[in-house]
Amino acid sequence: MDGVALKQAAHAWANAPEAEKAARFASAETMRWLEWGSRSYQTFMLGLALVLFGTAIVQTARITRLVGYVMALSGIASFVVAWLTGAEGFSSSSENSLSVWAALLLVWIVWLLIAAWRMREPVPAASG
Repeated sequence: MDGVALKQAAHAWANAPEAEKAARFASAETMRWLEWGSRSYQTFMLGLALVLFGTAIVQTARITRLVGYVMALSGIASFVVAWLTGAEGFSSSSENSLSVWAALLLVWIVWLLIAAWRMREPVPAASG
């Protein structure tokens, strides 16, 4: 929404005649609120997926369980970011929580990448 609908609404507001400016501004503000709502929902669903996937890693223990706990923790941090975005929009508290969430994401992504790289089995040569 931000790059398409909100940009168009803001452009329409900026170029509107003075009599239409208030209505155009309300329209742009509505687009911003829709962006907050959709971002909040998307972040919540991503957090749910991370908690479920982290739980599966912990239960199966096919790789180290600790990465599953970090993944689930990043899912919980995602819930916080989603709630703050839905309640306050793109506020400073939302941005601070987003930094913590991004750091947790980076930790488990790199950890999982290294674990997958180490577990890679050599492909047998084709006999011909």
